[in-house]
Amino acid sequence: MRENDKVTALVVTYNRKRLLERCLRSLFNQEHELHQICVIDNNSTDGTPELVAEFQKQGCIDIAYIRLTENLGGAGGFREGFRWALERGDWDWLLVMDDDAAPDREYVKRLLEQSHNNPDIRCLTGTEYVGDTMRISYGGRRVIDKASTMRTALVPKEWYGKESFCVDTATFVGLMIHANVVQKVGLPDADFFIYYDDTDYCFRIRKYTKILHVTGARIVHREDFENDVLVEGQQEWRQFYLYRNELVIKKRHIKHWYIRYAWIARAYLRKIRDILKGENEKGHKIRIVTRATMDVLLNRLGKADYVK
Repeated sequence: MRENDKVTALVVTYNRKRLLERCLRSLFNQEHELHQICVIDNNSTDGTPELVAEFQKQGCIDIAYIRLTENLGGAGGFREGFRWALERGDWDWLLVMDDDAAPDREYVKRLLEQSHNNPDIRCLTGTEYVGDTMRISYGGRRVIDKASTMRTALVPKEWYGKESFCVDTATFVGLMIHANVVQKVGLPDADFFIYYDDTDYCFRIRKYTKILHVTGARIVHREDFENDVLVEGQQEWRQFYLYRNELVIKKRHIKHWYIRYAWIARAYLRKIRDILKGENEKGHKIRIVTRATMDVLLNRLGKADYVK
């Protein structure tokens, strides 16, 4: 281990004790031993504190446990975790993930090897797989293909045949960031509550370093893609945050104001058009989309208590 290879893992969890256990076991099993693990608990009610205490008793890796008094969402959880890490300061790299992620034994080792080969790159990530399968989850690694509107596109699948390649955005699923970059970028924005907080952070990271995807570093994510994404992804609250927070990204990162607001207006009209083509709860859905759009324009963000 080099002097600048102290890696602290940050895990945000909420009421997924079984998945958190899998995540922590994978972190304990890293070939490159972690310096420390920090678990941010969004006020779970499923026995998560007791589970973490069992891992703390093992003693081989120091585990810090921070239990929040309310559910601040993934974005709020990561913000508190980054805050803790910056205040503590005794680490070189911060490895971040949700509780439903589990890196392979060589994950950290492979990222560090590539960091040594590419010393100017201070942020790295690996390849997401769907559960314990050989199916790559392509959605989490993207490149900007139209700078004027900050439009991103999936990385071409053939790129995964390379040893590594650069991306513009990656999810908080195995993203490893050097301390110098975290100090410059600061904290993630809790106002997203959930979704797009990692996209926003990556855009901010790109002002200081490229983001390198290391294909051979494997991390499993989720267990049931079809249920998690295709079925549960249709829930009103998920659709709300996906829509609202994409508008936030456009408002913050599109350079020219007239393109920024034209994009938001067009996105709103398209959403209304799609609702009118549907069959159920049209009035309710239009009210939700309209309020979400106005919240973005007026900077009223955070958790939206009016969605179900």
